[in-house]
Amino acid sequence: MGWPGRKFCLRESASTDIRAWLVCACRGPRQTIHVAPGGSRNQLSERSNLGRVMDERFMRESLEREVLARHEKGVVSRCEVRKLRSSLRKIIIQYVVHFKDRSTRTYIGVHRESDERLERGLSILKLLRSKGFDERSDLRVPKPVGYFPHLSLLLMEPAEGELVRELFERRVANLEKYLERVALWLAKLHSSDANFGRLCSLQDQIAASLRYKRPLPLLFPDLASRLESVSARIVKLQQAFPDLKVRPIHGDFHPKNVFASNNSVTAIDFEMSCMGDPAFDLGYFVAQAKMTHEKIYEAQTYFQRIYHTYWVLKLDPQPDIASAWLSESESCIESLGEPPS
Repeated sequence: MGWPGRKFCLRESASTDIRAWLVCACRGPRQTIHVAPGGSRNQLSERSNLGRVMDERFMRESLEREVLARHEKGVVSRCEVRKLRSSLRKIIIQYVVHFKDRSTRTYIGVHRESDERLERGLSILKLLRSKGFDERSDLRVPKPVGYFPHLSLLLMEPAEGELVRELFERRVANLEKYLERVALWLAKLHSSDANFGRLCSLQDQIAASLRYKRPLPLLFPDLASRLESVSARIVKLQQAFPDLKVRPIHGDFHPKNVFASNNSVTAIDFEMSCMGDPAFDLGYFVAQAKMTHEKIYEAQTYFQRIYHTYWVLKLDPQPDIASAWLSESESCIESLGEPPS
């Protein structure tokens, strides 16, 4: 499953590891944006759309007309609507449709302000499913069942299993087995011939590192000099790393965007997907595991499991570089002290 002439080098992930922490620090706690009376037309339209996609009667009628008429013969009695999680511009919604014969069907909706991102996510789901990431494989993406551009809503079938983040939190006994399959999913993506179109070059990543760093000294003035030092080391690492052949990458691959069960692994949320360096996905996943699960040695174990799977798959990682990556990324984190709570 490898590709000619490509050394799977993980030094780039050092910068990704630290930048992931900087991004989370910069984002801070979740916030709710309130639209003031007399706001812009786009803001008012978005507020109106949000009200509709959360309205049980409206969504029952919409699903009956647009989706269930093509897939179901039963008569709908009601539709439960529940918000699962939200960020500044995106809301994940669960729809449970109840039929009069007492059967149910569940859908997951993604509502966001940007129709362009939803359309892109839909096109990538369709592309990957055509490349073997469907129900015939145990390495999958969700099945889209409907797109409502007038509501800024993408509807999908739910993924099987639990979020990997939840498996971490429950400390399941066979966690390493789940993680090996997560690595298999990632390797399948990186080895596929899917073309996501948008390019994320090394220069784009350097620009992102500088952009993420910019507000942090204002947020954490006591750490300003250390933040500058860490940022400089990140950029230096990136500049020393040569441009390599790009592959399809997820772009936001972390434990809250991957579902795992005994039978399958399903990745979600492809809005950031592009053609880039596969080390970005691997580094970002490990960085998020470190930040979420406090003890670094545990995250090292997770990384070693994933790294081992890449080795087995003959994607040709380099042990010396991987060791240097771990050492450098940890020294950067330790130079900051404990991440702010």
